[in-house]
Order: sequence, then C-alpha cells, then structure tokens
Amino acid sequence: MGISKAFTAELKRKVQNQGRSPNDLLMMPSHNPIVGETEKEALEKLREIESWIPKGYRVPKPQWMGCAEQVAEKIDIGIERALWISCS
Repeated sequence: MGISKAFTAELKRKVQNQGRSPNDLLMMPSHNPIVGETEKEALEKLREIESWIPKGYRVPKPQWMGCAEQVAEKIDIGIERALWISCS
C-alpha cells in the first residue's frame, strides 16, 4: 500500500473510532509551492516541513519549488499546458 493510501486509511480508522463514518473524511490532493530567495532556501524550508511529519510518513517533493521566479515560470507553464489540453 502506498504511503498516501496508508495515511488515508489510518485517518479514516481514527474518524470511525470517534463514531463517524469513514466516508465523512475526504482527502484532497493539492499543490503547495515552496518558495525561497534561492532554490537552496526553498529546499531548507522543505526539510523543515518534513521534520514536522511523523516518522514513517513523508512529504513528496513539491512540483513547484525554488525561487519566486522559477516557481512563477513553472506555474505559468503548467497553466499553459492545462489550457492547451482542455482546448484540444
């Protein structure tokens, strides 16, 4: 079982233990860019966030990470591709 599926199953089990339906919990993926003055600083921020995660879990490397200019360019490219795909 993948890490995200195991994490979701654990949360659903906790919800059920509190007397609620496991279906009351929805897991929604999202994109959370990590921006720093430099790519090195962004990586340091990611490492800090990872230090908050319980052992046995991990945070996947964000799709958008780096200095502000790099992140903005990656987001623009992603939006252009999405628009191209939806218009095709």
